[in-house]
Amino acid sequence: MFDLQKKRTRRCQQRTPKLPKKTRPHRRPGWKLKNAQKQQRIKQLSTKITQLTKSRQHWRTKYNHLKKNQQPHRLKHHPYCLKLMLLSVVLHIHHNVSLRACSAALYEVTQLYGQKIKRISATTIRSWSMRMGHYYLQMRLAAGSYVLIADESILIGNQKLLVLLAVRQREALCRIAPLTMQDVSVIHVQSNTSWKGVDIAAMVSSN
Repeated sequence: MFDLQKKRTRRCQQRTPKLPKKTRPHRRPGWKLKNAQKQQRIKQLSTKITQLTKSRQHWRTKYNHLKKNQQPHRLKHHPYCLKLMLLSVVLHIHHNVSLRACSAALYEVTQLYGQKIKRISATTIRSWSMRMGHYYLQMRLAAGSYVLIADESILIGNQKLLVLLAVRQREALCRIAPLTMQDVSVIHVQSNTSWKGVDIAAMVSSN
């Protein structure tokens, strides 16, 4: 019985195939060069990702800054922002747009940019234009040689409106053309029943 079991064990051992020993895989020639190129490519991509992250953060910050500056900042005791009123004054004074047309144009512009405001009245634009005129009247003229123009052709009832205009003489610029708003500076505006040379000279000396 014991011998029979030994024989069976030997037969099983003989039938079981022997497994081959583990050997190193065969590497293709040039694998070191390919590995170095792969590592270099990974390094380049990592650098590019870092640069793109910094660039994205920079443009995001710039966008938020511009978005913040574009928000209308209302002036104290006024329902409209300063930029909007400046645009209305520029359209009315420099581009000869009527007050009602300025009001309609500003309303359309604000609707285009998604800002919900009430329609600006023509009286408000006129008031801001007068404020700008008063500001320029208070400005001092720069030192230099000027030509004075006294105009009293406008009548308001029995009052004559005197407007004093100063045109600066420039030797470098000599042209034969009508005067424009940029060429003249308003230095005084006043109404009276009559004007004399002595009164005008006093106004010029005071300015």
